[in-house]
Amino acid sequence: MHAHTDFEKASFKHLSANKNDFIGVLHAISAPNLLLHVSAYQAFLWNEMVRDYVRSQFYGELRSYPGIAGEYLFCLHPIAPDLVIAELATFGRKMNCDQGFMSGYIEEVLARYGIRKGMLNNVKVRNFRMHSFKRRFVVKPKQCAFNICSDSSSAEYNSMRITFDLPSGSYATMFLKHRCITSAWQIK
Repeated sequence: MHAHTDFEKASFKHLSANKNDFIGVLHAISAPNLLLHVSAYQAFLWNEMVRDYVRSQFYGELRSYPGIAGEYLFCLHPIAPDLVIAELATFGRKMNCDQGFMSGYIEEVLARYGIRKGMLNNVKVRNFRMHSFKRRFVVKPKQCAFNICSDSSSAEYNSMRITFDLPSGSYATMFLKHRCITSAWQIK
C-alpha cells in the first residue's frame, strides 16, 4: 500500500509503531476534518444499505450509473408512497437497528464492513461521537423548471437551463444524472 499524502504517511508510520491503534490515527485529524470524514463514512454506509434494498426490491426495473463509491441506481417506475415518506436512521451512536423492512439490510452492511453495533456507541475522539440521525429515503426536487435556450453563437446547438430546489445534503448531480440518463433511454 502506498501513501500519497503527508497524513497517510504519518498514519502508516503510527500504525507500524502502534499496531491497530486506529483511534490514535483519528486523534491526529483536526476536528473539522474528522467531522467531514465521519459524515462521509456515515453517508457511505447509509447509501450501501439503501442500494442493497433497492437492488433487492426493484431488480430488473433499474438503470445504473457507475460511481466512485459504487453504482448509482435509478428506478424506472414510480416508487411506492410509503417509501417516498420513509426516513431511515444513519449509522451512528444509539442507532435503532430495528427499522422494520430495513433491519436485515442494516445487519448486512455492518457485517460486510466488519462493524459491530457496539462499535458505533463506543468510539469517542476528542468529545466527538458518531451520532445517528434520520434521513429521507426518497427526496424529490421541488420547483423544477427546464428551459431551452437558443445559443446565438451556433445554429446547431441549444442549451438547457435547469433549476430546482433540494434539501441540504441531497445530491443535485444525481438528480441531473437521473434526468439525463432516463431521458436518453426514453429517446432510444
